[in-house]
Amino acid sequence: MAKKLAKLDAVVDDIGKAGSGVQTKTFVVDFASADDARWEALLEELKPIEVGVLVNNVGVSHELPTDFVDTLRELVTINNVNIAATLRITSLIAPAMVSRSSPSLPFCCALTPPVWRVFFFQKEGTHPEHGFVRWRRSDPHARRLPGSKAFLRTWSDSLSAELTPKGVVVEHVNTYFVTSSMSKIRRTSFFIPNPKTFVRAVLAKLHPGTVTPYWTHALVGAVMALAPPKAVLAYTHALQKDIRRRALAKQARLAKQE
Repeated sequence: MAKKLAKLDAVVDDIGKAGSGVQTKTFVVDFASADDARWEALLEELKPIEVGVLVNNVGVSHELPTDFVDTLRELVTINNVNIAATLRITSLIAPAMVSRSSPSLPFCCALTPPVWRVFFFQKEGTHPEHGFVRWRRSDPHARRLPGSKAFLRTWSDSLSAELTPKGVVVEHVNTYFVTSSMSKIRRTSFFIPNPKTFVRAVLAKLHPGTVTPYWTHALVGAVMALAPPKAVLAYTHALQKDIRRRALAKQARLAKQE
């Protein structure tokens, strides 16, 4: 599922080139503005499919770090996509998972980062969700994304406690930066893997609750948890200011070229 059919077609093409023989089905939906009719249409599409794996990785972020008072419209979009859409699609699929599963043969309802698009598999049950290490601390000029991820963590952990005894595994995947169009980071580093490397770490082990599968991300999270809150706040504030400065400078260069 995705907002643009072209992106879905590209994923289908990649799966076909892998030669795995996997059948695919796509559904176009704008998670920021989907109405009840669109969600009902999705439910009808899903009825003949025994969904065993649900990956919730839809997400949007701010265009650039900005003061809260200047981004109220963007705030609504982030809430709709990062929170409301995740709750809605999980409410459509989780009941069927519960009805078909058992504690001895669990399904997985995992929550993963915005690295891959959403896929549905008809085997092993899974439901991944995306988290973010910055949910632990305040993040001036960019509080909307970490705030939405903080919600997803508490919600995922609570849902895991509810569904694990019923045979559905809910895993919340916590992460730091990964190279992607959303993070706008193109180069890998010691702390920033590419999507394939990160997903390989995610799939190495699945279990209920919140996990930080990539080891350098876990290291970042541990340091942030131990550091004084004021020091982390000062660091993140300076980081977001610098990101905003560089983004505005790039916009000015592009405007001059036009």
